[in-house]
Amino acid sequence: MAPLLIASAAFSVAGTLWGNKAKAEQEAQNAWFYRKQAEFAQAATRRELSLAADQFARTKGLQISALAKGGADVGSGSASALLAMTAAKSLETIEAIKLKGELDFTLASARADASQGLADTFSDPTYNLLTGAAAAMPSIAQGVK
Repeated sequence: MAPLLIASAAFSVAGTLWGNKAKAEQEAQNAWFYRKQAEFAQAATRRELSLAADQFARTKGLQISALAKGGADVGSGSASALLAMTAAKSLETIEAIKLKGELDFTLASARADASQGLADTFSDPTYNLLTGAAAAMPSIAQGVK
């Protein structure tokens, strides 16, 4: 009976350790993926900001051209107000792009840190010793009876 209990305990411990190893590997992969997401968020934000700046420059140029073509004084009240409104809208767009990019980056980075923390936990020898011992306890308890 003792050899059977020892084998049962050994299989429980081994199963727990293999399970922890698989979890650690999966969490490390998740952390890598989330880091890539964070990098992408930064790159996408830079691109969107560049596109927004280009769009503003194009719009401003078209407005100035249309005003000048129509004979309007670009520095006059209504023309100046139109250009100021265009600039204000552009700034709002740029701020929204920056905020979204920062949030996307922060969220992906937090997920990467959390996954890496789990990977580290599942790889920790002390954690594995404790979970392995806990897995062996039912078999040991059966042997004590």
